[in-house]
Amino acid sequence: MRSRLGILVTAATACRALSLVAHRSSACSAVSCSTTRPRPGLAHRCAIASLALTLSALSPRPAMADGAVLFEAKCAACHAGGGNVVARGKTLDRAALTANNVDIATIVTMGKNQMPGFGEACAPKPACTFGARLSDADIAEVSKWVDARADDGKWSQ
Repeated sequence: MRSRLGILVTAATACRALSLVAHRSSACSAVSCSTTRPRPGLAHRCAIASLALTLSALSPRPAMADGAVLFEAKCAACHAGGGNVVARGKTLDRAALTANNVDIATIVTMGKNQMPGFGEACAPKPACTFGARLSDADIAEVSKWVDARADDGKWSQ
């Protein structure tokens, strides 16, 4: 969080500098050059952009919604409805997860059997997805979402 805020402060400072430079280049004459007042149009646009970035950085991300989006994008092709089109019986319902002693985050990260790993730490490469990898935060979110669905029985078919 702190690094995001640092970036936003730097962006706001850069916006201020840009507006002063833009004003200087358009308002300078041979006699005088006023740099005390920034050009309103550019300054206002930078202020609005900085405010929007700040609010988006400070607002909490809805993890369960993100988990659902990640599941649809990365998992649903094989695990739609909590099923498993590759390995029958290795579904995402609570009974199967318990019987197979599965830690969802570890399986998503490293892969197992026919399921490729999606984590940045996945190795060896043949066991990993060929597509884009998921960050640890993304894996945690999709794992929590799958686990919550298994707990509330929504995978039951």
